[in-house]
Amino acid sequence: MGYAQKKFKTAAGVKTGAAAAAAVILTGALLLGGCAGKESGDTLESTARHTAAYVLEQTPAPGVASVGGEWAVIGLKAGGHEVKEQYYDSYYDTVRAAVKAKKGELSDTHYTEYARVSLALCAIGKDPGQVEGYNLVEPLDNYEMIDEQGMNAAAFALVASNVSGIPLKQEDAYIQLIIDALEEDQMFENKDAADYVAIALEGLSFYQSDSQVKAVLEEGVQALSEYQEKDGSYGNCETTAECIMALSQLGIDVQTDERFIKDGNTMYDGLMVYQMKDGGFCHVTERKKADAMAAEKALLAMDSMILLKDHQTLYKGVL
Repeated sequence: MGYAQKKFKTAAGVKTGAAAAAAVILTGALLLGGCAGKESGDTLESTARHTAAYVLEQTPAPGVASVGGEWAVIGLKAGGHEVKEQYYDSYYDTVRAAVKAKKGELSDTHYTEYARVSLALCAIGKDPGQVEGYNLVEPLDNYEMIDEQGMNAAAFALVASNVSGIPLKQEDAYIQLIIDALEEDQMFENKDAADYVAIALEGLSFYQSDSQVKAVLEEGVQALSEYQEKDGSYGNCETTAECIMALSQLGIDVQTDERFIKDGNTMYDGLMVYQMKDGGFCHVTERKKADAMAAEKALLAMDSMILLKDHQTLYKGVL
């Protein structure tokens, strides 16, 4: 696979963990007396159902949004969680209306909007290549805009392309952009970059048969093992969830793999550090408030772990 050489610009992508990207609005914040932690007798499946109910309550009508939108839709659908009748159809109608009103231009600055919406549409069985006459994956071939937004944008462009089955002309260039960014920004040597590393692994997960990519993936997995804290987490809920998603995408069971068990604590234990009694999750234990993004990401992480038990992945096409 001949990758085009390209230098990386450090720029924000979508908020997908601790790393900030597009403007984030924290919704549904509710003071509940602190993060509760895992209750005795809770199982992964029961906890996921509890969190799904919370996410559904907080997002009764999902919109085109980084919070209260696509991640909630994907988390609820991927886990097969119960939703009200017409929930997904209503979301699709919202997307169609937005696409029609904006004449296919969801954003002129944050092209990760196209990737996120495309992934949600795929999750509910809709074709992102045919929405009111527009192909929502096609804008992801704009290398200049993806490069401007940064490595996260390239990773999500690759995920959206592979999940939707709609190829990108810039595929090789995006792969190289990610590889260059990981090296040039020394992300395998910076604990604060765990979030970025996880997203990079998700984007590269579809190319494991390539020897260059395989080596980068192995280095990334080792870095995440080293970055993990003694309680099993990565310092906040969203980053912990993103790391779980990335490793599960690579077929790694984070509940049993010894590389991700620290002082007897698994990554699932680390995620549960941020669990709240009502099914929500807090961003950090010092900030004792439910956080909508944290809950949505935690649900995606738990879905990923559950799917892996059946040899499936959140972003289809790997195992």
